[in-house]
Amino acid sequence: DGCIFRQNSAYDEGGAIYQFYGDLQINNSTFTSNVSADESGGAVYALGVTGFVRNSQFTSNTAAHSGGAISWTTGGLEVSNSTFTSNHTNTQGGAIWGNGFAIRNSTFTGNSSNYGGAIAGTAGPLSLVNLTFRGNTALLGTALEYQGLSDSNLAPVEIVNVTFDGNQGTAAVDLTWSAARLVNTRFSGNVCLPGPYATSAIRASDGNTTVVNSTFANNVSDGGTVVRLDGYHSGETATLTNNVFWGNAIPETVTTSLTATMTNNSLQSVLPGAGNEVLTLDPFVDAGGADHLLGTADDNLQLINGSSCIDTGTAASLPADIFDLDGDGNTSEPVPVDLAGAARTVRTIDRGAYEKP
Repeated sequence: DGCIFRQNSAYDEGGAIYQFYGDLQINNSTFTSNVSADESGGAVYALGVTGFVRNSQFTSNTAAHSGGAISWTTGGLEVSNSTFTSNHTNTQGGAIWGNGFAIRNSTFTGNSSNYGGAIAGTAGPLSLVNLTFRGNTALLGTALEYQGLSDSNLAPVEIVNVTFDGNQGTAAVDLTWSAARLVNTRFSGNVCLPGPYATSAIRASDGNTTVVNSTFANNVSDGGTVVRLDGYHSGETATLTNNVFWGNAIPETVTTSLTATMTNNSLQSVLPGAGNEVLTLDPFVDAGGADHLLGTADDNLQLINGSSCIDTGTAASLPADIFDLDGDGNTSEPVPVDLAGAARTVRTIDRGAYEKP
């Protein structure tokens, strides 16, 4: 608690901390420029360890293999109220790599890796709640790259109230063998270079994916798509409901090769499904913000007055508030707030990540 770890190094795992089993609790600490020269966990390496990271900062830590800041293998990691900035690994998980973890109220900025610019992992349950990913880079999964064990052993993935802005590489979120749900998410100004699976926002394959009340604005994927959902086995499904797509510089908005239910979405191209509409006017207040740059913090993707996206969503599509976003102790009610924390269900709900007051 209250510790500073700066410019420490190890040839193998854990540039600053190495722990094998037991419990590790990190609070109110800073980790800067620590290095794992030939292995994983530039700042922290934990194997079979339970514990948490709270109120801490990880900056410019590096690892040769996985987890530029943290590698936490088998045991379960909880992270809250922390920042991860400019961490790097050559392989996977620019900031964090692990087997199942829960992260809340944290930010990931400028992290990089080949796979999972900010976070990568496999197998265990993953929950990301109230996070921001901005300016991270990777060949695949610029913010997140996560996998289950197989098509018959899917990893549960919950992504709720999360912002993905200005990340660069193929797909801000890349998922394989997962049962994933994304609610109240924002994808703005993410950039993907040309390639066979060129996707700017979400790429999911061999699993089940649900995307509800999310906003996709000004993402770029040369010759690709915004959302790519692929299935190779029977029973794999996708559901997209109450989403808004606008200004994405790509020929296709959504491509899918599995059984998909797509309803009540607003976009600039035709999408089969009940309640889907083709937008002809910019629905946002100021997508470029005061700095006129796409994919930055001041992008205002609130809905303008008179937008057809207002009061045309379906509340029945909102999942239960399992993370108790409004802190009222009721985890069975529908998700009660939008991405900004404003009340979601005071009337017929809107489409997209933000509810019009």
